[in-house]
Amino acid sequence: LMSSSEREEGHSDSGKAVDEQSLTECLLSQYRLCAASIGLGTAYSLKYKKGLVPMIAAGAIGTTADMVYGYLVACSEFRSDHHNSSPSAVAPNVAVGNDDSSTRQRQEK
Repeated sequence: LMSSSEREEGHSDSGKAVDEQSLTECLLSQYRLCAASIGLGTAYSLKYKKGLVPMIAAGAIGTTADMVYGYLVACSEFRSDHHNSSPSAVAPNVAVGNDDSSTRQRQEK
């Protein structure tokens, strides 16, 4: 694996490539839900149903959950849509504060 300084030097002209590589590395570093699912699948497999099917199914579900959690929460700063969004772009007509008189004046105009 390359260090962060080597990554930045290699992709200094392309910020998007660095973000994609960082997002990939961040997503692949998520393991908690997969490990927990495999543990639960193993316990279920030993107690109720002999075989590998529960453990494999739990591992697949945990891996999917890790990817979704990583993309939406843990690695959100590396997503391109995260950089493009701003509070004004999301809700441009929302007034800050609770001043009813200024809202009435804007509505009257």
